[in-house]
Order: sequence, then structure tokens, then C-alpha cells
Amino acid sequence: MKKSIKILTAFGILILMSITTQAQINDWTGKWNTRLVWNNTLVDLNITESRGTYTGVFPNGKLSGKINSDGDLKGFYTRTVNSLDRTGMGKMGEFRFVIATDKKSYVGYYKVEGKDDWQPDNWNGKRPTAPTLVQQVEMNKKKKVLKDYVKNNPVINWTGTWETDNIGTFKVWVKGYQKIEAKFSYTKDGTLITADLTGNNTNDRGITNNKIFNGTFLDSQGAKGSFLFYFGNPTDNDFAGYMNYDMTLAEYKSPVKHTPKSIYVKGHRTSSAKPNMNAY
Repeated sequence: MKKSIKILTAFGILILMSITTQAQINDWTGKWNTRLVWNNTLVDLNITESRGTYTGVFPNGKLSGKINSDGDLKGFYTRTVNSLDRTGMGKMGEFRFVIATDKKSYVGYYKVEGKDDWQPDNWNGKRPTAPTLVQQVEMNKKKKVLKDYVKNNPVINWTGTWETDNIGTFKVWVKGYQKIEAKFSYTKDGTLITADLTGNNTNDRGITNNKIFNGTFLDSQGAKGSFLFYFGNPTDNDFAGYMNYDMTLAEYKSPVKHTPKSIYVKGHRTSSAKPNMNAY
């Protein structure tokens, strides 16, 4: 009888351990919304588990770790870093994620390889919130309106390679309605300057206009700002517009008044084929 009780007790403990282990797995696996530190970009972090090892994938990066005795997820991350990276996370380092009591968010810490201390910026994350039924109905209505608009108002084709007077070679790819990507590159005083641009077909008042390419940019020297280009000036193979640079922190703090830099840009399309957007 005592032997049977011991067996049942051991069996019960194994079941509890199994439930606890499975709960820990479910605590971390799945999709998280997280902001890459410093540039504050919201991205998806997808975590999977295999034999006690957790693997997370996020844009241009990957992490791998295990759960410690406190339930924290600890390990190492690696990233592919380009010249425009402003996160401060480096190419690799350590991470530690501490999950909240409700299991719906975590506080994240990271340590860049070669540095002794955990960085002051947090690598936090939270579970994405599913839309309510009312929100889903509204989203479906907006999708239908958008679909009808696209059908009746095809996007003017900005896609191609353009040569400009001020920003060198300008590559544009219209990925879809109100989603346009672009790059430019030129040499100034022997230094190659490159930039990424993202935008859409709405003006500064939010009104849709297919002849407008409006958005923000960030160049390889850290300068950033907004732009507004007009298609068809004077022909369908030309554009013209302005790039407005944000003032730097030093300029803001300077006792000398600074006027934000603004340049006028003109471009002529040399090719309508989709350019290679993986290279400048």
C-alpha cells in the first residue's frame, strides 16, 4: 500500500513538473511586439522552443537562450548591422528578459559585446493585442474602401531609377498602395552619402494624391527629416520637390538661431524597371 502511494506521489510530481515546464514554454513562445532600443522601432519578435532552447527571430537579428531558475529568458543575440543602424545594440551581445506576472509583457535588458555593464535602455516587449469584433468590422470596412479606391485610382508608377541634381542616383519601388520605398546615394567631398526613404501618396494634410511621394528619410551621416516630391514636373519622367532636414540637438541648444536646412531636388527617370533595393 505504501509502495503504491509512493508511486502515485512520484507520478503526481512528474505531472506537476510537466505542467510547470509546459507553462514556462507557453509563457515565452509566440509573437511579441518589441521596440529595438535607441531608434524606437516597433518590430515583431517570434520565439520558438526546442528541447529547452528558445530561438527568437526579429528584423536583421536572432537570439537564442534558456530559462533560468527565476523564469527569466537569458542568452545571446546576433544582428546584421548596416551603415544606417541607430540602435546601439551592436552586432552581438547578451540579453535577459524578465516576464511580467500576467505573462503579457516583459522587461528586457541587453549588454553589447565588449562592454561590462547592462545598458540603461530597456529592450521591452508585450504580446500583440487581438482586435475586438467591433474593431475587426471597422478594419474590414476600411479594407473594402481601400480596395475600391485602388481599383478606381491606380497608383502612379514612381518605380524606377532616377538621376537627380542634388541627391545623386535615386531608386524608388512602389510596394503597394501608400507604401513606397526609396534610396539615394551621392559623393560629397570624397565621402559617399547614402539614405533610406519611406513614404506614401498622401500630402501633409493626409489627403491622397497619386502624384505625391511624401515621407521621411535618414542618411548615413545621421541627418534626417521629411520630403515632399511631385510627380510629372514637367513630364511623367520627371519629379521635383523639397527635402527638409531636422535640426540637430546641438543646433537646438545653440544660442545662435539656426534655420532648418531645406534643399530643392529635381529628378529625371532613366529606367522604369524595379531597381535593386538591396544596394545603393
